[in-house]
Amino acid sequence: SYLLTKKVRKKYLALICGHLITNSGEIDLPLERDHLRPPFMRVATNDTWTQWNNYLLDESSPVSDGFKKMISTAPKVSLTYFEVLSREWLSTTTKTTERLPVTRVSLFPVTGRTHQLRVHCAAFGHPIIGDTIYGYLGDGSCNGGFGEQAMDQIYSSSRASLDLQRNIFLAQQQKNQRLHLHATELNLWHPFTRAPMIFYAPPPF
Repeated sequence: SYLLTKKVRKKYLALICGHLITNSGEIDLPLERDHLRPPFMRVATNDTWTQWNNYLLDESSPVSDGFKKMISTAPKVSLTYFEVLSREWLSTTTKTTERLPVTRVSLFPVTGRTHQLRVHCAAFGHPIIGDTIYGYLGDGSCNGGFGEQAMDQIYSSSRASLDLQRNIFLAQQQKNQRLHLHATELNLWHPFTRAPMIFYAPPPF
């Protein structure tokens, strides 16, 4: 019931590709199911409904009633606050001295959509390291569903380049490491005494 009534606050820590220029801010992008890569999520845009209608009109597209129900759900408002903790360098295991820029951030989801933090970071131009769905060569839509041209127009040179994302991807493959996203803090009120309770779990990265 606490989760349903939004009386629980969560803080996450993530390691993302590239160096963020701003120290804090918000990512306010509505999310929806990705009809091209279900059951994953993507940022909702004006074009996605057109793409979905064209998909329905395509007689070769196998569309079940359950799929229609899942995909036809209206986009949902999704808001994430972020705060930079440190700008770091990821060392590779190769013989080169290359160091790859990464940023350690705290993420505060105001809403609780499926894969919200992962999609928001990817759509912001800085996918979470080790994300096999929304990161480099992931199973879902890259850039949270935005095309490369749109990303270049929106973020210009501030985003993590594809070359950087690829190099980080290769470095993580060598280390066989996990998704760098971790719930570090949980805040709630005791159901009987109403005393504030804070649970903390240090990140493994």
